[in-house]
Amino acid sequence: MDFDPNGHHVYRIERGWRVFFYVLVPPLLLLLVGMPVWEWQRHTGRLLAWLAYSAMPLGFAAFFLYGLAEIIKSRTVIANGVITQAGALSTTSLQLVEIRGFQVDRNYLRFIPTDKRKRPVKISLLTEHVGEIIAWANDYYPSLNRENKKTAAASPVQEALVPAPFAELSGSGRKLAEAQQTARLLNWCSWLTVPWLLFYPEPYTLAISAGLLLPLAAIAAQWLYPGMLRADEPDAAPAPSLGVSLSIPSIGLFVRMLLDAELVSTATIQTWAYPAGGGFALLLLAGGWKQLFGKNGNGGPIIIILIAAVLYGYSAPVAYNVAFDTGRPADYRPVLLRKYINDDELPGFSAVVEPWGPFSDSTTVHVSKAYYHRLRPGNRLRVRLMPGALGIPWFKVQE
Repeated sequence: MDFDPNGHHVYRIERGWRVFFYVLVPPLLLLLVGMPVWEWQRHTGRLLAWLAYSAMPLGFAAFFLYGLAEIIKSRTVIANGVITQAGALSTTSLQLVEIRGFQVDRNYLRFIPTDKRKRPVKISLLTEHVGEIIAWANDYYPSLNRENKKTAAASPVQEALVPAPFAELSGSGRKLAEAQQTARLLNWCSWLTVPWLLFYPEPYTLAISAGLLLPLAAIAAQWLYPGMLRADEPDAAPAPSLGVSLSIPSIGLFVRMLLDAELVSTATIQTWAYPAGGGFALLLLAGGWKQLFGKNGNGGPIIIILIAAVLYGYSAPVAYNVAFDTGRPADYRPVLLRKYINDDELPGFSAVVEPWGPFSDSTTVHVSKAYYHRLRPGNRLRVRLMPGALGIPWFKVQE
């Protein structure tokens, strides 16, 4: 191809990904940082309790802040016989004559130096015109993927990653490039959905819908790109992975439901959990048949599929039952008998109340920390009982 390595070429992250991060990440960072600030006022000096609550939002904030900084600072420069990759925290350079070869995996193009003491130059596959760089590397350097026997077993997929820019790809190569973009989009949306669900799920039905639909979209992608997407993330496999979008939104739904609702009886959810989880697993197994049982397949992703199916099978029916419940509520005013703190539960502030509504014996309900400290034995709580969108009764203490 017409590419002068002695010229001056600068590549950034693709424009679409930059816009995506610039629009969504700053308000998300404000929310994630604001939550611990607000909680500090509520915990009134209990440092350990505040740290326990703040660890997750601050961790997510640090992750997204680093990602945003990387998007802003990332540059790949090929000029004057040198290739340089600049990032948020480090810069790596190699003389072109120092390059032994290149490798391509699911996420990066790596230029490997002849001197093992030097660091490889690692270029994200989200970089604009990365196909041009790969095509140039393919013309001038040996592909070390082809020399790796372990990777060679997956050569139909690996070779599709190497030979040409996206615009020049055809057949399986173009299809794999589309599969990579789809998997990245679904996985990033899944990571963004979790803090939305956990820390500020508004609009409520929209946040719950995102958690419900993303795993189904991952299954649809696996069917749309048969044999090109995986449920697990083995280091040696170049095929894009859907592991994040298959499981992370369901974890967010599970925790959200622990905070928002209590089922009158967990046994009632089984009517919906088994079909939902079983159908989820069957669709994943059928869509990933080539990866699991094909010529070069392995059964490694099966355990990931089963975990994702269990998570979705329970979380999805409960979340739908609560979020889309338009039934008529029934309010009760049971008397508080006693209260206690249980650090093994979420939330950990519990109140034991006299029999009410569907319960013939005293029962335990969960409340927020602030409400817990206001309660005294003999107080009346207001508990709202709902019929459930799927006919699974649930309730919540109205504080």
